[in-house]
Amino acid sequence: FDDTNYYIRAFKKRFGTTPLQYRHEGREERIRNETVYHERERKMMSVEDFNTYVRKGLGRAIVLLRKQEDKTPYRQPLIDLITSANVGGRLLGQYEVDLINCFEDKDKIIKEIGDNILSQEDFILMYVPLLMLLGLRNDLLEKEQRKYSDSYTQLVEYTKKGKANDQHPLFVSEYFSSATLLLNCDIERYQIKKILWDMADLYHYSDSPIITESLYRSPLISLNGYTRDILIDLLNEVSNEHPCGSIFRKNYEFPLKYEAPPKPLKSITVQDILESQSVDKDYKKLYVTFRQADNSVVREVAKRILEETDRKRQLHWLSFFTTAISTDFDPPAFPLDPTPLIEIVEELKYAFYEKEYVPDVDDAVKYLSALIHMRHPAVKAFAKKILEDKDCPKRLRNYALEMFFCSNYTPKDREAFTQMLLCKGSPDRNVLFIIYRKLIAAKLPDVPLDLIAYVFKEIDHTFLRHQFVNTLIEADVLPLELKNECRFDADMDTRELINNYKE
Repeated sequence: FDDTNYYIRAFKKRFGTTPLQYRHEGREERIRNETVYHERERKMMSVEDFNTYVRKGLGRAIVLLRKQEDKTPYRQPLIDLITSANVGGRLLGQYEVDLINCFEDKDKIIKEIGDNILSQEDFILMYVPLLMLLGLRNDLLEKEQRKYSDSYTQLVEYTKKGKANDQHPLFVSEYFSSATLLLNCDIERYQIKKILWDMADLYHYSDSPIITESLYRSPLISLNGYTRDILIDLLNEVSNEHPCGSIFRKNYEFPLKYEAPPKPLKSITVQDILESQSVDKDYKKLYVTFRQADNSVVREVAKRILEETDRKRQLHWLSFFTTAISTDFDPPAFPLDPTPLIEIVEELKYAFYEKEYVPDVDDAVKYLSALIHMRHPAVKAFAKKILEDKDCPKRLRNYALEMFFCSNYTPKDREAFTQMLLCKGSPDRNVLFIIYRKLIAAKLPDVPLDLIAYVFKEIDHTFLRHQFVNTLIEADVLPLELKNECRFDADMDTRELINNYKE
């Protein structure tokens, strides 16, 4: 149009409104239509997806369930999942409570779940935290105290006979399982001591204990935190007061608390590293102590490693280039050509193929633990050779994947690595997820960051997912779409991590 007025008149004649009116009114209409369209096209979460999310402990199940107007299709599947003792093999707790709270008839659901679980003869420890949170502690205690009393009476009579059978009666396992459950129910201090005293009595009634030592220790295995601290104090009391206390104490040895490695030395020589002692005990502690060594010392240590003929000494020195106790410490890069080490592993790797255990596997693992951190063409070529072997055992293949895609990752590997991550049927998924996390942490170029949300959903283990989220935060690449899901994750550490996260 030569003139704007001609355009306006023609537009009004054709559409019945001016261009300005159309822009305002039409925009509102388009927004309204688009909203209606998306509401119509919004897909409901399928029951199959819901089951998958719950089994993995994904907060996605809670976030999407809250948005569903009709929650009826998910009600029975949730009850079946919780009561089937097959929800990812984890302790059930706050995550399941959050799911239950999404329903209007949550009280009825709680009763159904409680009745189902408490009616099971073989009660499982994984249910204890959930029942406590659902307010069913008294029902749980009543059942287990009765079971404890009956099985203990039978066990005492059995123990008095003083004869050990190859196969213990059913009440033996019933007693120790009920004792374990009671200790996990936040019972009073005097009740805990009574259980420990009962166990010490079993030594008193027989010249020698006829129940396996592992069963005596089983009630303590699942305990952590405050309750475990109380238990240690009471164990000492019972051991000191009971006539059979000295024998009883022997079967309740607690592992020593982790001791922090010594502070790193500031002025380090080659001899400091090469003359370090306690080869077996301090394996993987070497770098923690000597991590401030300068490059000339690191290079000389690497040279001596390649020259060493004693395998035990060589492996001890090589621990300077392996992962230390904490992942907070990154070992130094091996500064020389690692081909001589690769040749040793080439010979030892066949131990992985043996059906029965052979000692060479231990040595091969230690060499491989160092190779996965070495960025060198020879290491990558060796890893490729392993991966091309169709008969390669899974454990050896895991090392090869790390050697190829982790320290030796290049932009050319992006496509192949992406395809492997997206392959749902791959047996390598967990190790690939770990490698992906390490690549993100290293902030390497051309890492497929667009797959973060996908990998987060696919990770099966809550602990691996927690590590993954922690890495995303530290690398400053956490997508906003995952933050809300993480707040409802089954792993309480992940929830705490996100709640404390500051943008």
